[in-house]
Amino acid sequence: VERIKQKGTVLFAHSVIPSFTNPNNLSIATCRPPAVHGICGNYLYNPETREEVMMNDPKFLRAPTIFQAFCDAGAKVAVVTAKDKLRALLGKGLKF
Repeated sequence: VERIKQKGTVLFAHSVIPSFTNPNNLSIATCRPPAVHGICGNYLYNPETREEVMMNDPKFLRAPTIFQAFCDAGAKVAVVTAKDKLRALLGKGLKF
């Protein structure tokens, strides 16, 4: 760890407690906290339908990802994830 500190970059990030996949991954991908990017958990409760809704739809994402910023700047971007629930969120704004 000391060698990484000396030769690399050490940054601190805020996490979501409890730690859920979607809010934390989107905080990394957008460089913004859940209060800004909009993904507050893996699920939300819809009082109209009285159902839990998985927050994996890009319509919930209120901030661009760093992947989108690179794509908009003309870079070729690929997002690879083992979790299908993250595919649409991380790929929002990318041109295929």
